[in-house]
Amino acid sequence: MKSRHGRPGMLERRTFLKGALASGALASLGLPMMEAMLTSKGALASGEDTRFFGLFYWANGMPWHAGHGVQQAAAGHPDHWTPGQTGAGYAPSQLLAPLAGRGVSVATGYEPHTDVPVQPPGQGDGHMRGFMVALTGDRPRAEGFNHSAHALSSRRGTIDQFVATHPDFYPDGMPPAYRSLEVGVSPARFHTYGHWNAVSYNGPGSLNLPIMDPGLLYDLSLIHI
Repeated sequence: MKSRHGRPGMLERRTFLKGALASGALASLGLPMMEAMLTSKGALASGEDTRFFGLFYWANGMPWHAGHGVQQAAAGHPDHWTPGQTGAGYAPSQLLAPLAGRGVSVATGYEPHTDVPVQPPGQGDGHMRGFMVALTGDRPRAEGFNHSAHALSSRRGTIDQFVATHPDFYPDGMPPAYRSLEVGVSPARFHTYGHWNAVSYNGPGSLNLPIMDPGLLYDLSLIHI
């Protein structure tokens, strides 16, 4: 995602809130301050494009297809998400068609391949294992894992926090006012406790809970003006 060129104007509250409510997914973003929310004092002086790193998560949002298992393959469900080609200029799939022309990179191959410990039992549960492996590259912690209670925690931080804290992502040595913003728009939860309430983690037992109130998110944009 790229910023606008030139000097930004102030973003109206109504415009921002409308955009915040339009999305249906949890978002965990490692990004600089939004240019459109800065006054002339905070405007980018270089005029160069500012790139953003963003992750968008929605639970159970993918239609079943052969990649999910033998039963799905036997039922003949097509994959409407994964493009048929790799590399630049790929033809967008049916579900990616609305994003065609926006330079979206699609990452595939996130199926968990890490070992599944025998104890405590249940660590192979796809619901508990899949979302954590996808964003940390590692299996859940064995300590405190309880399959029947659906209690689990991560072994390491998620990729968004790696980007947010690694100095190589800020070559000018000037990190933004907010290295990371976690935003959520849906109160739906599998459970109301633990790691089910966030998809962004700093490490074991440390969650980055999403901002659920658009008003609070807007207020953050005013703090550094």
